[in-house]
Amino acid sequence: MKKETGSKLIWGRRRPPMRPPDGVFEEASQETALLIAHAPIEHLSLPILRQSFVSYSRSYFSLAALTRRNVLCEDVRQDGLARLFKMRSLLEIKLLAEFLYNSARLPVLHEATKDSFFGKSKKQGISIRYALASCVPTATCGGRCYAHDGRDRELLHIYRGVLNYYVGLEFECGSPERRRQILGLLSRSIDKGVEAALVDQASALLEGYNRLPRIRFSHVGEMAATPEFTNALALEIKKRDPQVQCVIYTRHPKAKLLDTNLLVVNFTLEGAGDIREKFVPNGARIVNSAWDGDINEAAEINFLEHHVEKSTIAKGAGSICPVTANHKAAPSCDSALCQKCFVPVTVRMSRKHH
Repeated sequence: MKKETGSKLIWGRRRPPMRPPDGVFEEASQETALLIAHAPIEHLSLPILRQSFVSYSRSYFSLAALTRRNVLCEDVRQDGLARLFKMRSLLEIKLLAEFLYNSARLPVLHEATKDSFFGKSKKQGISIRYALASCVPTATCGGRCYAHDGRDRELLHIYRGVLNYYVGLEFECGSPERRRQILGLLSRSIDKGVEAALVDQASALLEGYNRLPRIRFSHVGEMAATPEFTNALALEIKKRDPQVQCVIYTRHPKAKLLDTNLLVVNFTLEGAGDIREKFVPNGARIVNSAWDGDINEAAEINFLEHHVEKSTIAKGAGSICPVTANHKAAPSCDSALCQKCFVPVTVRMSRKHH
């Protein structure tokens, strides 16, 4: 008999690949019902708290993986996509409630403000992860969001995103004293984040690309949902090094509360006539989610959909993000020698809001 490895003991046995969709849907429905009924309880430690969400997260992971299969009946794919945001955000909301319930007995805030508050990846660079529950999604982006792709759908990453969201909400709802406490606890993390952004910039220069240092705010989720925290965090980063660009992508109704003197704001629309244009703050850049390849000529940048199982071809004329146009040739912004999204908007045409 094979000895169980540590990862198997934590996450359970690996499931067979390509399970029938009906089985994945049935399990997701059962786990969603259990999640709805889930009430927070006391835990002895944060790892044990996280462990209590393994079953839910594995079911969500399977559902997300199903929707990203290369070969899948379109009706089945659409059914899966329609379920994804609801299950992911519900999981995150319940995890957040568990943190709040245990915050007096477990070091939730201290864990949340550790150096891992800022993430780092080859594609995203230095970035902050948030819970998807912070989003106000459109009918399209809820299921097709990149947060349901690859490692972003794993429990460890979901857990980190909810921890960060917990910090943002604690700041947003906190007294002046609580806010000072949070920024004090984050001080070392902010130092490390700025340092990492400068190292990242130096690495790009070694490869022959001279660009500004940058930190992406909520490459998953919506930091615009906690605008006072987001502005305060950007200010702390700028105090340490004014060159570091604090970059946010958003389509959130609270985006108007973001300080575009501190943040490079990329407001995402879905085609011409998107009613969310009324939420665009002055000084923001208009970008476009070109779902199914539909280009918005008025947008400064169009992002073509590019998942593991599919990529789209542009329909129409307009400026297209080179990473999404040919992800294999240019898998990152640096490899594409592009920083269009990461520089401040100097002039923005006035727009009528309907």
